[in-house]
Amino acid sequence: PESIDGTLYSFDISYNLASMLVPGEGYWLRFDNAGSSTITGAPINELTISLNEGWNLISGLSEDVSIYSVYDPDSIIVPGTLYGFNGGYIETDMLVPGKGYWLRTFESGDIILTSGTLSKVKPYNFSLKGKANSLSINNTELYFGVELSDRERLSYSLPPKPSVGAFDIRFTGDTRIASEETEIEVMSTSQSLTIGYAVVIDAGERMSWVLKSKSGNE
Repeated sequence: PESIDGTLYSFDISYNLASMLVPGEGYWLRFDNAGSSTITGAPINELTISLNEGWNLISGLSEDVSIYSVYDPDSIIVPGTLYGFNGGYIETDMLVPGKGYWLRTFESGDIILTSGTLSKVKPYNFSLKGKANSLSINNTELYFGVELSDRERLSYSLPPKPSVGAFDIRFTGDTRIASEETEIEVMSTSQSLTIGYAVVIDAGERMSWVLKSKSGNE
């Protein structure tokens, strides 16, 4: 009841205005103030979720579920692409009740979530720190200077940009990784950004990596 009328949106290739909360689907919903709402009903202990190729907005069960315990019979989930939201996108490996998440797939298909299931896949660290050059912008990590296959690069792709007022940093092309010259797209309500960097791969003989402002200042 505290939400703003007409702001419930689901996602199915594009955003769609919604009026019902469907188990397994995720939603954007806007509020004027922070708070909480209680949803009552029978526990949801298992769900089969049909996913489209590309990005999907999903939700989980009535208890925490690890992405590594999800039954993915056709291996359609792109590893490392489960994102929650808290003022900006946050990488995660856990689906928490009551929250929505972005998840990317290689192709369309079904996945199954079951309560109390042990992990079927070994957790993997997708950080490239020390393996690629990195830019840290307000604690968001971007990587550059390293070559990956097209399939590997999908694990560093980002969901569709959030709404105005959120914080978001990405390379052009909705990705956290770039090989050579590219632009950095910034969404921020702050007047300043804190930028850190680590260069472990040289740009080449007589070459340097340069961060350039929109006005051309290096």
